[in-house]
Amino acid sequence: MVDWSARSTPALGRDSLWIGRGVLSSRGLRLNRPCNPPTREEASGKLRSLLEAALLAGRRVLVGFDFPLGYPEGSGALLADRVPAGASHPPAARRDGLAGASGTPSGRARVWAWLGAAVEDRSDNSNNRFEVADAANRRTGLSLFWGRPAGMDRLSSLPARNQPVAGLGPNPLARWRHCEVGAGRGIKPVWQLYGGVTVGSQTLLGIPRVEELRRDPTLGRASSVWPFDTGLRRPAERWCVVMAEVWPSAFPLDRSAHPVRDAAQVLSSVRALATADRSGALPGWFSPLRAASREEAVVGEEGWILGIP
Repeated sequence: MVDWSARSTPALGRDSLWIGRGVLSSRGLRLNRPCNPPTREEASGKLRSLLEAALLAGRRVLVGFDFPLGYPEGSGALLADRVPAGASHPPAARRDGLAGASGTPSGRARVWAWLGAAVEDRSDNSNNRFEVADAANRRTGLSLFWGRPAGMDRLSSLPARNQPVAGLGPNPLARWRHCEVGAGRGIKPVWQLYGGVTVGSQTLLGIPRVEELRRDPTLGRASSVWPFDTGLRRPAERWCVVMAEVWPSAFPLDRSAHPVRDAAQVLSSVRALATADRSGALPGWFSPLRAASREEAVVGEEGWILGIP
């Protein structure tokens, strides 16, 4: 289970990157010491090495990320003709169950391609996430993203707060994805990048890293992202690495697991998923009933939070 971070400088401890790990066997769950990489570059490398080791050992791995893996329905169509020059839709898009017979990329693939081409996330954690959001607002002529630190007035298309911007129309897309409607008061909109507890910046910087793992030469053939690659069903045995979106706050928190709350949260999430696996409940989590009525949007674009019914 991965607690992602959008920090622009290397950081350790509270409000930084944490990776919680556990191995479930017939003897029960063995929790490993959590990792605390100071940068996203190091976190991605650590995840890659952990997953490669698991494959060599013949294990199957569920990897949970604590940020949205998709945007509200219609985002892909809106951004499709504004992917920066030189970007291409990833070949992996052909695996999407909702990709048309003509090979037209899904909404999810379009957004991921745009982010993969636009986002610059450097080895020291410096990044251009606010510039990317500002450019998206300007190119669409819409107030999609909002929230930025003080001193960035040059990003005139990215407001500091959720308010109208001269020359930009209102966001025509939903504030929430279908899985977020009624999920809880703690869920934040993916459009908000800054100001209090937010998830928008983590999403902008996290999705390209997930796609790197998904297309890794060693991991790619055995890796999938639920529900985009698998549909709303239990992932097939051939997917040895299954990546999914989780919401750690939905699981009971054991504060005694670690003195740092973020670390305790990822360890608690590992324990909760392992408990669901041992009880036989986990397979059903991959087929949420509430998602079924919106399957095309969920599988083709928005994604779903594993564990939300």
